[in-house]
Parts: sequence; structure tokens; C-alpha cells
Amino acid sequence: MIYYQDLIDRMDGYRIGTTVVENGEAYLATEDGRVDLNTYSQIEIQTYDDNGIKYHEITYEEMLHEKTPEGWPLFAGFYARVKGGEQ
Repeated sequence: MIYYQDLIDRMDGYRIGTTVVENGEAYLATEDGRVDLNTYSQIEIQTYDDNGIKYHEITYEEMLHEKTPEGWPLFAGFYARVKGGEQ
């Protein structure tokens, strides 16, 4: 199912999907497969507050190395939008 915000993001040149962190690498799982991420990727995770949808930019290094208190990757499993990544 495609949502209104998804269409806007795609028209703005973003690729959308769910963040995955495993085996020392990070990527975006999309409907079409996966988008490998790197230090050149503009990664924005989606969160919500009382005013609606918000996007927070994170770095590739944060995505790889930030952990929950239990040791799980902090930014895995988020809905996100990504631009760039090509070198």
C-alpha cells in the first residue's frame, strides 16, 4: 500500500523503506529489494509526535554503532527515507 507521504518522498527523490542493521552493514529494505547505505547516504528516520510525522537525520556511523541498553542496533526497524549514497 502506498501512502500520500510515500508519494511525496518519492517525488522528492527519496528511496523509502525499513532500516536494517546486520553483520556490520546497514541497508534500507524496500518493496523492490534493498538499498545499500554508506557514509555518503542522507538517512532520515521517521518518528511521530503530537504534531504528526517528523524526520530525523542520522549518519551511517550512528546507524551502525548506536545501541539500545540491551545491545540491539538502535536504528534498526525504523521507517526511513534515503537520498544519495553513490560515490
